[in-house]
Amino acid sequence: MVFGGYITLREAAGKIGVSYRQAKRLKQAFIRSGARSVLHGNTGRPSRRALNNNIRMRILHLARTRYAALNDTQLTLKVQAEHGISLSRETIRRILRADGIKKNQTGRTGSANAGTACYASEGMMVLWGGITKKWFGQEDSCFMAAIDTATLRCLAAHFFPTQTTEGYLWLMREIVRTCGVPRAFCQHSRRAVRRIDSTWTLEEELRGERDPSQVERALQALGIAHYLESKRRIMGITALFETFLAGQFAGRDITELGKANQLLAPGLIAAFNRSHACRPVDKEAAWKQLPEGAELERICSFFYSATVQHNNKIVLGDMEIDVPPDKQRISFAQTPVEVRQLLDGSWRVYYQNRIIAQHGPTPVRAPVPSRSSRRSSDTGNISWIYAMLDHGSLCD
Repeated sequence: MVFGGYITLREAAGKIGVSYRQAKRLKQAFIRSGARSVLHGNTGRPSRRALNNNIRMRILHLARTRYAALNDTQLTLKVQAEHGISLSRETIRRILRADGIKKNQTGRTGSANAGTACYASEGMMVLWGGITKKWFGQEDSCFMAAIDTATLRCLAAHFFPTQTTEGYLWLMREIVRTCGVPRAFCQHSRRAVRRIDSTWTLEEELRGERDPSQVERALQALGIAHYLESKRRIMGITALFETFLAGQFAGRDITELGKANQLLAPGLIAAFNRSHACRPVDKEAAWKQLPEGAELERICSFFYSATVQHNNKIVLGDMEIDVPPDKQRISFAQTPVEVRQLLDGSWRVYYQNRIIAQHGPTPVRAPVPSRSSRRSSDTGNISWIYAMLDHGSLCD
């Protein structure tokens, strides 16, 4: 209509919603190349932001074969960690639905083994936790165990009076010692590994964040992730062990934890693995090596931060440790140190990653908060101490 003289170029620009200058460019392009010049230059070309078709086909293949038991969220984490494919959960969901693949979001399948042993490689994910009940005798006790989800093989197990921080540190130490460092642990609740107290130390308030729990500190030192898993899914695995142990303890004269643990390792664990363990989908294990220079006994122990007093003593509530002079220093007075109680009850004091003092075994206890008597109204004036309690070290 512009070329026919019916309307001006400025009127045409208003009708097609462009500026007058852009309309002039379109007119010149039309004169040079005809009607084709009006189309956008990228018309008919694939978008540079579009997902590569090879990656799309690889995700569909993995979703139908190796990771058929995983839901959308689990599949997203798995392809990112194991195959380097960084896509959002929603993108993967659209790819699967477009190809007719519908995932059960609870992660369950019809087969019991397929639903539980969903990870392809041994050492990729380890389920751990505790079951408290009257296993034997008239008192409750807690059976704590760790099971590899790819093979359903029991990696470590032990009876404790209650579900304790000590139990999780013990499981972690035994697994790393016998198998290696797993990629991740999982359970249905974070309360077992996170701090559940409401206390803040002065250093934590100034820093704006709380220190990790004893278990979290060990997980971070070893580079192990911790995930939540569906309680319904986890109970399917723990029910296997619960039923198995109930049959093994029936008719046996067991009244104390010591006898139960003697029977448990290695006899009952080996028997459980023979009857329930299966082969992993991927023959290549995912276990990692212990980090170079890492001391396993130190990592899987109870941590205290302390300062040596003027008399070269460390006081942690009911615990006192003498710090003698060494070849490098005559006195350690007013020196910040790291104190560790190992799982055998013995104590070590570290300064710059070397042991400067030791103490004999005492009952294993988790650190408890203590408020200073000088400023009892100060909510930040709190320290962590060792206390001779009558009960075990509950999960902090």
